[in-house]
Order: sequence, then C-alpha cells, then structure tokens
Amino acid sequence: MHLIITRDRILFHGLASLIGEKKCMHIFQKQDICQHQHKNAVVIIDTLMNNILHSPLSDCIITLKPKRIIILSPFGIKRLYSVERVIFISRDIHPKEFCRVLLERKVIGSPTIYFTKKQHQILTLLMRMKNIRHIAEEIDITQKTLASHQYNIMLLLNLRQFSRLLTHPFANYLRNIDN
Repeated sequence: MHLIITRDRILFHGLASLIGEKKCMHIFQKQDICQHQHKNAVVIIDTLMNNILHSPLSDCIITLKPKRIIILSPFGIKRLYSVERVIFISRDIHPKEFCRVLLERKVIGSPTIYFTKKQHQILTLLMRMKNIRHIAEEIDITQKTLASHQYNIMLLLNLRQFSRLLTHPFANYLRNIDN
C-alpha cells in the first residue's frame, strides 16, 4: 500500500498511474489513516504548499512504522523520522527515475542543502508568521539559541537578510495552506 500525502491532484493521479490505482490512497488528514490497514505502507509526502512535517498527521505517520518515507522536497532534513528509509527527492524527477526509486529503492541524487530538524521547525513556524518569542517558547529554546539557528539558516541559504526568506525558492515548500 502507498499513502500519498499531497494537495496536487494531478501529481496524485500521475503517481497512482505509475504505482497502480488500487495500491494508492490519497491522504488529506489524520483521520484518513487506519493504523491497522496502513501499517508498513510506503508513504509519499509532497511538501509543496503542504508542509505537514511538524503536525499531528506527521505524528500519525510515525506510529504507522512505514517501510519507507519518500519526501518530494528540494532540501533534506537530518534525522527527521526514526525510520531508516527516509528518501528526499526533487519534485521534478523524471517518472522513470521515480519508478526506480519506488521499486529498486535506489536514490538517484540527494539534496544539496540539509536542514536539521530544529532548523526546519523554526523555518516552518516563521512561515506561519509566528513571532520570535512564541517560536522560542514553542520549541523550548532560548531566544539567543534561536538567533544562532537563524544565522546558520541564513548561511545555508546564502541570505544576507532573514526577511528574504519569504521570497526564497524554498519558501513554498515550507508553507502549509489550510483548507
């Protein structure tokens, strides 16, 4: 079974035709997942305008103990899940290469930029327009440590001003559009 978490219906139908219509399920929310039926499934997460990586849906995915998690993202996240088989691939991967990743479990290329889990969580909260004090309280770090993380993120993304993050090409992969 393949669980596909995306807001892009065209991408879902493309993946369903590659994998097989009966082997795929389109997941929109936590309630769509059955803990018994979907145990050991392959999970495919599209993060474009669908950043669910720090949400209850993400926690539900962890409890499924999936065989593999394939994340369509231009960047990677170190130690995101305890699952060994987390694969980050670009969203514009060729369909033949994607099938190779699905069937042979071979990773074609890896992202050039990797964030830590904490850095990604900070970026996610910043894209939700949370203020610095709220972010520091939510992830249980000091504001000074948060400033250090922001500086490291700026170095990774080659930004001179942190406000330029909102227009960075990765920005759409850090946002979540609510229904």
